[in-house]
Amino acid sequence: MTDKVGPHQIITCCHCSFKKLCDVLNIPNNSKNLFESSGLKQDDISVSKGQSLYISGKGFKYIYAVKHGTLKTVLSNDRIVDFHFQGDFLGLDGFETNKHQLEAIAIEDTLVCAFDFKDFLAQADSRELGNQFLSQLFSKQANAKMKNHMYPRDALQRICHLLLRLSQRNKEYGYAEDTISLPMKRKDLANYLELTLETVSRSLLALKNAGILLIDNKQITVLDLKKLAEKSKLDN
Repeated sequence: MTDKVGPHQIITCCHCSFKKLCDVLNIPNNSKNLFESSGLKQDDISVSKGQSLYISGKGFKYIYAVKHGTLKTVLSNDRIVDFHFQGDFLGLDGFETNKHQLEAIAIEDTLVCAFDFKDFLAQADSRELGNQFLSQLFSKQANAKMKNHMYPRDALQRICHLLLRLSQRNKEYGYAEDTISLPMKRKDLANYLELTLETVSRSLLALKNAGILLIDNKQITVLDLKKLAEKSKLDN
């Protein structure tokens, strides 16, 4: 399933969901032995494209932050619940029942930071940040789920809405807001948006022909963010 990451793997922590925790524990970003002095157990884990980080029914032990790459979380009926990009966290689907309810599959070769959850709670409590940090994680997950269910009914608007959300995410993380990477297959994108593959392809082509997008395989350049926003509006 997974292997420890090699010594030359590039990692990025500056926009990680757990950065506040690392800062409080005085853990330097991009250190290879991040947690030796903090007492918090952590592993860098690599997941090859198409392999699972964890599966439904597996016992809950870790929460994860994506350092590099992309994963999708999937229900047992193959319905895609969400995509997880660099800086995102996942794994809390196992918190309530102590078993994961989803399967996390790497869309591309991916590197994650795995925190032992019990150790995390112990360390967090000892430093008076447990409840605060955990509440923030659950709140962030709840907000993400809410955004994922706010897609309009119209197919073109759904795609525009998603692209805008990814563009805004890039901007917040300090990346170019007009350059969006979609590493997932188009059929996965269709699954996530509850559309057919043909509808997704047709909608992207329409946006390209309208001069709003430049599409180069899985790399999308937004040529006109204003028009993309207009296309996403429910009253169009």
